Parts: sequence; C-alpha cells; structure tokens
Amino acid sequence: LNFVPYSNPLPNSIVNQANVSFPTLASAITGTTSGGTIWNVPFGTIPGTTTLDRSLKLISPGAGFLHSGSLTTFENLIVSDVFTMGSDFAVSSNLSGGRTIIGDHNTLVINGAITSAAITGGPNSDMFFGGAGASTTLPDVTGGLRTLQINRASGITLGASLSLQRLLFLQNGNLIIGNNNLLLAKMATIFNPFPTTSYIETNGTGFVRKFYDASTPTAFNFTVGAGAYSPVQVFFTNSGFAPLAYLDVRAVNAKLPQNQCATDYLNRYWVIQDVGIGSFNANLRFNYVPADVVGTEANISGARYDGFGFTIFTPVNPVTHSFTTNNVTSFGSFTGAGANCISDFATLINTKIFLEGAYIGGGTMRTDLRTFGLIPLTQPYNTPPFNYPGTETVASIPAGVVDWVYLEIRETSTGAAIPSGRRAAFVKSDGSVVDLDGVNPVKINVVSGNYFIVVGHRNHLPVMSTSAQPLTSTSALYDFTTSLSRYFGGDAKALSGGFFGLYAGDANRSFIVSAADFAVVTANLTQNNYNNGDLNLSGIVSAADYAFVSMNLTKASNVPNYP
Repeated sequence: LNFVPYSNPLPNSIVNQANVSFPTLASAITGTTSGGTIWNVPFGTIPGTTTLDRSLKLISPGAGFLHSGSLTTFENLIVSDVFTMGSDFAVSSNLSGGRTIIGDHNTLVINGAITSAAITGGPNSDMFFGGAGASTTLPDVTGGLRTLQINRASGITLGASLSLQRLLFLQNGNLIIGNNNLLLAKMATIFNPFPTTSYIETNGTGFVRKFYDASTPTAFNFTVGAGAYSPVQVFFTNSGFAPLAYLDVRAVNAKLPQNQCATDYLNRYWVIQDVGIGSFNANLRFNYVPADVVGTEANISGARYDGFGFTIFTPVNPVTHSFTTNNVTSFGSFTGAGANCISDFATLINTKIFLEGAYIGGGTMRTDLRTFGLIPLTQPYNTPPFNYPGTETVASIPAGVVDWVYLEIRETSTGAAIPSGRRAAFVKSDGSVVDLDGVNPVKINVVSGNYFIVVGHRNHLPVMSTSAQPLTSTSALYDFTTSLSRYFGGDAKALSGGFFGLYAGDANRSFIVSAADFAVVTANLTQNNYNNGDLNLSGIVSAADYAFVSMNLTKASNVPNYP
C-alpha cells in the first residue's frame, strides 16, 4: 500500500474559486472577483453588518437550517449586487439591498426584517421566518418557493403574490396577504397546528388560489381568516379540471353588502370563484366565530349570492358556529342570515299581457276558471318542461284572476334564467301580472338591474321583452299588449281593439303549435277541470279549443333556449 501524506497547504480555511484563502469573510469578499464563489463561510453569528458589494456565491459547511448551532447567521446583510446561496443562511436583524438567490435545496432564514431586497426562489427553495420581532414584508419572490415556514407571532405580510410548491407551515403567526394572491400548486398543502393564531389573513382583495388536476386530493382546507380564523373546507365529489384549473377563496370580516337583513346575520362572508373547473358537485363547510353573529344565531341560515340573488341553505349550527351545504354546482359569495330577510331586495316585475285564448275583447279576459273554482291554490309549473320548484301557494284565488303564469328574468336574451329571478304569479282580466296578493307587481329576490322579462303560460307560447329592462323597487310598466315592438322576435297574436297577446294552442307544452296539440284537445274533450287542452280557459275542453290550434299552426316560441 502506498500512503500519500496530506496537509492543507493554505493558511486559512475560507477559500475562493481561485484557491486563495482568507482569514475573514470580509477579506474574502474584498479579494474575490464579481461572479466568484467563497467556500467555508464560518458558521455561527457574524456580528455587525456584512456587505456583499459584488455578485458572489457563498457556501457554508455547517448543517444549516436543521441545526441552528452550525448555521451561518448574518446580523445584518447588505447585498449590493447578487448574493447566490450555496447553502442555508440566516439573517438575524436586517436583509437589504440587491437580489438574493436561494438556490436548490437551500433555506433562507429571516429572524429580523427584509428591507428593499429582491429574492429569487424556485421549486426547491425554502424560506423560514422566525424571531420575536415585528411583522415584516416578504417581497416578490421570483420563481416562488417550495416551502414557507412562519414562526413569528406578529406574522409576515406578502408584498407581492407568492407561489408555493409543497408546504405552507404556519407554526405560529399569520401570513397576511393583503391585495396579493397566495398560489398553491396542485399538491401543495397547509399545516397550521394552532389555527386560531396561525392562519392566512385575507385582509384585502387577495385570494388563496389552489390549483387542481386529476391527481389533486379532492378535499382541501382553506385556512383563511379575516380578523379571526374562519376556514372553508371544500370537498369535490365530482369534477373535471382543465389545465391550470384553480379555486380562489377569500374570507371577509364584514356584512355581505347584498344581505338585506337588519339583524340575524353574520358579519362575515366568503368569496369562492373557480376557473377551469368543469361540471362539478362540491360539499362545503364554513366556520365563523361567535363575535360574527348579529342578532340570534339560531335564526340564521347559510346562503350563497350568485351575483343576482340568494340561494338559502340549512340553518347554521350554533354549537360549532358553522354551516354546511352539499352538492353545490356553482360558487359565489357565501354568508349567513335570516332566510326571510336576506334576499328582500324589493325588485319588481311590473308587466302586462293578454292570453289569446281567454281574450274576449275590449281589453279584457274571461275569468271562468276562477268562477268555477278550477284554478289550483299552488303554482302549476313544477313539472316538465318548466320544472320550477317554487312554493307559491295561496289560501284563495284573488278576485279578477284569469290563471297562473310563469315568469323569469335573464341577463342576456339567450342566457339561462337567473335562478332567484323565477316566479309564478297571477294574470288578471285586465292583463296585469300580479303577485300572490292579487294587487301588486311581482317581487323577485334579485338585485336591481337591467333584465329581459319572460312570461310563459301552460298552453300559450312564451314571450320575452325586446330588450333588457331596468327592474328596481319602482319598476316601470312593461306593457306587452300595446305593440309588436314589445316582443322579442317581433311576433305576437293580433287581438281586437288594437291589442296584442300570447298565441294560444300549445296544449302539449312543446313551445310550437302543431298537429300534436289537436290530439291533446281530443283526448280531453268534455273535461271540466284545470286542463291544458282547455285553450280558451273556459273551464271545459270543447270543440271551440280546436280553432286555436288551427289558427296558429306552426307558430313557435321566439324565446331562445326556453324555458
């Protein structure tokens, strides 16, 4: 065996890429050219202020972040150009100046503040914030981070949006995102073992954005809060994800502006919005704190606002201070309030129509169905093709009522009906469409705005306003009876007296008058009940009803995508 005796020929342990050794880090910085590398940076605390006045890569031999005793810690570090980390480093007081590049599998530890510094991370770069000092701002981290860990009671504030690939570890203290987004990769998770004091503070317009694909776990806890921990659990039971699909969640410590309740509501709401998530079903759980309750908690139900109106869910749980909703198919703004007041927008549909079959001239319609007691007390549009689930019911049919009609409003002419803008109402002998009291225009649970008005009937063709109309608590009358120009598509039945109305003859509710409607009349001849074959609404199906089919053959609905 041949042994070669070895000893370090360099007088000092700190060396650079030129194989020059130095007694101190300061002398190594001075003696190394820009773009160079310095090895064996001493571990422990380097007191005072260290200035990197040129672009350098530093490498410490210590165990680093996992063993604080062998971690190189700068008391103050000023980076004038670019500092490239070749190992873990810490700053106990202040990091300032140029750009710090964390590098792969390295951790930048900040126990003090960051002042006017830029940071480059990456999918394998980590940061840790500790110390007992004041909150500091994390500036823009180009490339994002793999892991962000916070153990500072005063929390950390985002100065720009931040992406995380693997983990947000909220050991102690909040991550305050303000108007920035926190972007979580499809497999990224959040761990906050002490959630009441360690959560994502959504105190501005920023969201927690979680990316999804087919491999992402279907359940996720959005550990958000605003003023207090108020998380949202989202569990997709069925979904499809386009590339880069994501879900945004934000908590807001305020009353939802559209909530109409004066009491019995939550002073908190959550905004959830999705991009690239196809047809889905999701189960949701929302937690709030007792201080959010205004009024009586037991009177509050969960609710979703979709931009037009509210969908009411089950009552909140006063014991766990939470509410849940299952199988939602769309997101929006979620809150809690009294079911009887939250959507009391007082928006009105004020309209007038004539039904050809019931029209008897002189601007009036027959009321035989009411006279004979045939009009049901509960709305009749809960079956196909209308499938309207409304619960409109009266104790008695108001005076002057001809029949029930089905109303809906749309934001666009070809769009679907706004869910909270669907109603069943009455049409009276003078053509006025009224609410269940038989007197006033029809109230809908939709915010004021411009909407297309659609009126349907069980055996007449539906009609729609020519254009969107301003609907408010004092909506002006939209009178379909006065002119063809009031009808989308420009077609309606010309009636005596210069009036216009809905075409009769659609006995089979196919929205086109055809030979099939003759068959409905024939099958019900002599029936004196509430019958779709009774096209003239006389209370009995008779030979007179055939005439409406004959006159209007091939006439079809001009309402797109109805109902």
